[in-house]
Amino acid sequence: MKLTKMHQFMIIGFLGFVLLSFLFYQFALKPINRDIAGLESTRDQKKKELEDAKKMVARYVEFKKRADSIQRELEWIQNRIPKSIDKSRLIEAVSFLQNRSGVYLTTFQVTKESPKDAFTEIPVNIRFNTNFEGLLNFLKEVSVSSLFMTVRDLSITPNTDPDHKDVTLSAQMVLSGIQAK
Repeated sequence: MKLTKMHQFMIIGFLGFVLLSFLFYQFALKPINRDIAGLESTRDQKKKELEDAKKMVARYVEFKKRADSIQRELEWIQNRIPKSIDKSRLIEAVSFLQNRSGVYLTTFQVTKESPKDAFTEIPVNIRFNTNFEGLLNFLKEVSVSSLFMTVRDLSITPNTDPDHKDVTLSAQMVLSGIQAK
């Protein structure tokens, strides 16, 4: 079979087309595809950085709320710590706590002040009769009292009082009024 000039031109044209297509792909399309792939990876990295930044901003808002809450609590506590506490004010505060929580005070004894670096403690040894609910109410009332007070050395013993049927325990503790320096 003999190739005619027309077939030769067609074969050379086809091979030229294939060669030009290959060169076009190698020198034009392949670098563009590589750039596109690089841009896609850059875009994915930027999306990840954006998501991380959004999470960080969300945490900042949460931390800001928490910081504001702690600041308000600190101010509330500082407002409850007076510059000086006289014994009558401490007696009045404990009496108010007794009335609100339903305990029956049996002993109230103010002891020696205990100065610390930033504050002074005025300890009071108290003993009272109540039930568990009254004890818990008393401790809760101490924590929200208008005068900043702490409780330590709490001891509880069972108790029965024929005059008060709801009294099931006797509690003794050191209740300290705190005053700022």
